[in-house]
Amino acid sequence: VDRLMHDLCLPVIKAKRPVWDTFPGAWYTIGIDAIMPNGRTLQVASCHHYRDQWAKAFDISYENLDGEQSYCHQTTYGMSERLLGAIVGMHGDDYGLIMPPKIAPIQVVVIPIAKNNEDKTTIMNHVNDITAQCSKKGIRIKVDDSNNSPGFKFNEWELKGVPIRLEVGPKDINKNNVVFARRDTGEKTFISKKDVLSEASKLLNEIQKSLFALKDQWLSR
Repeated sequence: VDRLMHDLCLPVIKAKRPVWDTFPGAWYTIGIDAIMPNGRTLQVASCHHYRDQWAKAFDISYENLDGEQSYCHQTTYGMSERLLGAIVGMHGDDYGLIMPPKIAPIQVVVIPIAKNNEDKTTIMNHVNDITAQCSKKGIRIKVDDSNNSPGFKFNEWELKGVPIRLEVGPKDINKNNVVFARRDTGEKTFISKKDVLSEASKLLNEIQKSLFALKDQWLSR
């Protein structure tokens, strides 16, 4: 749980529930509550320990070290869809979702910006080279080569929360550069094409740390 919540950058409180809030039939219940920006908590996971009472009811036993039959002690762990809601509530803004890089299905989206087919062919050659390098190193990258306008694409991928948007246009190719745009801050930087792989990895780590630091701020309120 700790590792998962760390990767999700969620501030959580783990607490043993009082008797009145213990899961029916459980010996004890531990709840994992995410702290939302409004200060309220949202239970995203729980674990329940039943001792051996259910094993006795269903005759679930094992042979112990003494060669005798013993009843199993059972525990259940669960997470609900509210975990997804917590990610949206914690890392969303007026433009949509912000996905922590470690859990983002797409970590980098590439937007080719071309005025004509000739530009597109040249740009795609550069884009395919960049994509191959990143994929080889395990970066989850996608190229949006749809016919939608650049503005439409920017808004769509901001809404979906992809951590890095990589823009490639004719002027960038002439300068052997690409443009990186961070989803969390909106900051744009020009990166040399030869440094795309190292800078993408570095920036993903920076965004993860930034969201984690934000988590700590909410936890300390």
